[in-house]
Amino acid sequence: MVLIPPPIRIHFGKDLLSLKSNIMRTLLIILCCFTILSCKSREDLTLKQQNYLGDKLRFDGYYYTQNSVNDIDCFFFYRNGIIHTSTYGNSIEEIDVYYQNNTQSIYNISYRWGVYNVINDESIKFEKWISSDGGPNPTVLFNGTIINDSTLIIENPASSFGTSTYQFHKTPYKPDSSRVDFFD
Repeated sequence: MVLIPPPIRIHFGKDLLSLKSNIMRTLLIILCCFTILSCKSREDLTLKQQNYLGDKLRFDGYYYTQNSVNDIDCFFFYRNGIIHTSTYGNSIEEIDVYYQNNTQSIYNISYRWGVYNVINDESIKFEKWISSDGGPNPTVLFNGTIINDSTLIIENPASSFGTSTYQFHKTPYKPDSSRVDFFD
């Protein structure tokens, strides 16, 4: 007589479901971690921040021009190599009032900040972040010529806009670049 062993029953019930749930949960956590770690709020700047010790730029106000839609574009330069940019209002008086009453929010908007380098005391490059509808803020590089400490000619990276002449305006109202933490 041949003995046939009883069939082996494999139990897939709760243990297998629990294992599947644990694996799925672990994979979801790993995926979330990679997603969070890979998110960047802005691209890296290619220009390096460096102190400017020359005398071809002024730091007691801003350089401004009126753009094609009659808003004022302005640039504040700082000795520590940082630049603050803004487009606001239709007059330098409006710019002055805006910065006189500035709030903490201007320090939290990365696309208003960047870095600059002066080359041979005659040309200037600056790179700043620009606004984005999604994803990280991209950067844009500007080139210009220093005519004197009160006049700059800046080439707009969008070639259809050409160049703009910026004049200096002295003002006591200036954002504090030491309060910006985008450059750490």
